[in-house]
Amino acid sequence: MPIKKAVSVSLGSSTRDEATELHIDNDVIQLSRIGVDGDLKKAKALLEELDGTVDAIGLGGTNLYMYMGRRAVPIRETHQLIKNVKQTPIADGSAVKDAIERNLPKQLEKVLGEPLQYKKVFLVSGVERPFLIDAFLKQGCNMTYGDLAVGLGLPIKLTNRNFMNFLAYMMVPTISLLPVKAIYPTGKQQEEIVRGASTKFMAEADIITGDFHYIRRYLPDNLTGKIIVTNTVTSDDREILKRRGPVQLFTTSPNINGRSFATNMLAAALVAAIGKDPKDITDDEYRDYAKKLNFTPSWEVLET
Repeated sequence: MPIKKAVSVSLGSSTRDEATELHIDNDVIQLSRIGVDGDLKKAKALLEELDGTVDAIGLGGTNLYMYMGRRAVPIRETHQLIKNVKQTPIADGSAVKDAIERNLPKQLEKVLGEPLQYKKVFLVSGVERPFLIDAFLKQGCNMTYGDLAVGLGLPIKLTNRNFMNFLAYMMVPTISLLPVKAIYPTGKQQEEIVRGASTKFMAEADIITGDFHYIRRYLPDNLTGKIIVTNTVTSDDREILKRRGPVQLFTTSPNINGRSFATNMLAAALVAAIGKDPKDITDDEYRDYAKKLNFTPSWEVLET
């Protein structure tokens, strides 16, 4: 039986490492996540070591691009990490988010058995997930964007999408030049929970969504009755949520051995399965292979 290998190299904590395998048709896809605890030199060396030895590489703890609306702006330090990787395709999960997550609000409505209209949604980073904004707005939700609160620590409630896009066009070209650690929690930061400007906005929301590392870092003490729509949730994360619940957890990827992997890991698995360069893979191909690999959302109620 053919074996394909997909490895996620993450700037995050090594305590979140995991390895498993998936089966599709006659193939076995081995998945492994390797955290480097924020060590960029180690990440770069590992990426170059893996080049040409595995079928796909996922890049976690950062993205390849930031977005101004639909325009992609390269993150300089991230591209420095991969500049010598020439053979193995690299995925940061953006394409999978775009292809799959846009259906999440409708899927969530089916699970809940009620419309999402007028629900208060806090999206930790609108710049990162413009397609998710479209999807929630289409269902009539009231949106708050955490780009200023989460990204810059400013206690400003951002609710106007046009203004958010304006700020993105003003700031993203500069922010994309900053070190990754200034943009995204890496290493030990992923294990800390602190009070920040976004903690209050999460407490006010009915639905909290987006990257779980941002959500986890600024979690309020009480999540009773809230819905969290995210991914990259480990068994330890579930315990943290339970103590703040009861809370409903809707992950964008399946529960595999007690955790849902990050989208970059899922993207790498799909790229390995499809066997094409990510830029040549269509949304329909991603969705088709996601079905074959049973990459369907998972829903659960967490309470002590």
